[in-house]
Amino acid sequence: MASFAQQEEEFHHDSDDYEEDSGDEEEITQTIPAVPQETSETWKNRGNDLYKNRDYTAAIGAYTKAIDLEPSAPLLYTNRAAAYLMTHQFKEVIADCDKAIQLDRACSKAYLRKASALKSLGRLDEALVVLNAGYDTDPKNAAVVQERQAIIAVNNRLAELEGYIANGSYANALILIDTLSRDLGTQNKGINLKKVECLLKMKRVEEAFNMTNTLMRTLGSGDIELLRVRAQCLLAMGEVENAFRHLQQAVKSDPDNTSIRTLYRSIKELQEKKTTGDEAFKRSQWAEAITAWTDCINLAKDSPSYLAKLHFNRGTALSKQKKHEDAVRDVSKAIFYNAEYTKAYIRRGDSYLALGGPENIQKAISDYEKAIELENDEDSVRELKKKKQKAEVALKRSKRKDLYAILGVTQDASDSEIKSAYRKMALKWHPDRHTDKGEEEKKEAETKFKTIGEAYEILSNAEKKARYDEGIEIEDLDNPHASPGGGGGGFGGGGGHGGVDPNVLFQMFMQQQMGGGMRGGGMRGGGHPGYGGHQHHGHHHGHHQGHHGHYGHQGGYDEDDYY
Repeated sequence: MASFAQQEEEFHHDSDDYEEDSGDEEEITQTIPAVPQETSETWKNRGNDLYKNRDYTAAIGAYTKAIDLEPSAPLLYTNRAAAYLMTHQFKEVIADCDKAIQLDRACSKAYLRKASALKSLGRLDEALVVLNAGYDTDPKNAAVVQERQAIIAVNNRLAELEGYIANGSYANALILIDTLSRDLGTQNKGINLKKVECLLKMKRVEEAFNMTNTLMRTLGSGDIELLRVRAQCLLAMGEVENAFRHLQQAVKSDPDNTSIRTLYRSIKELQEKKTTGDEAFKRSQWAEAITAWTDCINLAKDSPSYLAKLHFNRGTALSKQKKHEDAVRDVSKAIFYNAEYTKAYIRRGDSYLALGGPENIQKAISDYEKAIELENDEDSVRELKKKKQKAEVALKRSKRKDLYAILGVTQDASDSEIKSAYRKMALKWHPDRHTDKGEEEKKEAETKFKTIGEAYEILSNAEKKARYDEGIEIEDLDNPHASPGGGGGGFGGGGGHGGVDPNVLFQMFMQQQMGGGMRGGGMRGGGHPGYGGHQHHGHHHGHHQGHHGHYGHQGGYDEDDYY
């Protein structure tokens, strides 16, 4: 490119080609100031000003310009390293400090800033090595000596932290983590992940999960250790599918990571067992479902929300087996893990009611009241109030003679269970079985045999059973205008039942069971021509009851509802 003087000379030479007046003219000379050249010093000063104004990204750009102009100046590298340090670009800090030390082994700032970057990355042992090297080059440098002591103190605190965690002292661990965050910086990955894990151990699940959301923005969604602890948070929240997806991503990134693979396999097995239990339940294979869900409970010990669902499921299956005491224990655990689990209160209330007895029925009423308090849906609340009313009727009835208790069945017993219980009890107390006993024992057998027959006569008749369950007094069961609690109690000779001779009832029952014949003759009884039609009527209604069942099969809460 031609200089300004050359251009001027060329301009005057070219002007000879133009025709102009030949008069003498005064020559005009122009002077243009030279453009100042940008120097390394200029860019360094500009970078310093930007750094002071906390515009660290722009400062990095200015220092880079200075380095391009003067690549052998160690001070420029340490200045840029300081700006990188402020933007948490720790790998770049280390690279710049290494270059500065290569240019000047006595550059103390390079040792200090490299050590700071290593400390922020959690590589304390390496930071100490760097500071030792800086100390060797300048033993009198107070900043290096001080930083060495600080690193040693941090190492001691880290060892103390591991001790707290190992002993389960998570509250103390969190206090120490706050101190270490000041030592190592709030962006320190290792300390932040330990904080998440401590919060999880303290059941502060939501707080732990929110912290992983923040870390996702700083560490990125691909950090495998963050994926691991985030999966643990999701598992604790009961979001097993989401947790599994996180671990799938982590395993793909690092298939050799033992801790991640172990957790991945555990959750995969949990999902498989849960599916096995669900499918078995749908097939009414209660025992198989219980076994599968028990395995799930053992695998899900770190997930309170999921444990609540699993205990609820197992309790539901146990109730299907009429194991109501076991069901109550399981569903109580579900409530322990989730105190606002509406369906668990309903399930437990149903089992308490089935167990019967004033104490259990009162507990059922309390559970229904709690469910009503938690439920928001108006239709569901109405159904729950019906459940509560039924339990209140059962409570009044439990203080008198209980037909279910006489036969030794629960209040949710099926027709076949009632028949089986009656046969067993009638055979046990039939007077012909006690002819060789004393008078007092004979009288007891006759009384019990009669009572058993009267209980069966009502409970085997769907219409009377339904009215009895509503709280109609026994002597008023045939009165269509009777209301719950409207009459006296006990078995009387009124219209409550047909007054069928218990021996006739038993004979008719056995004939039904044996297809018209009786085994084991010698038991008393007589014909009752009119009873057969009555019994047929009761059987018809019993069939109808089997289709429609109790509230749990009709209302807003399905007995088969499970997670």
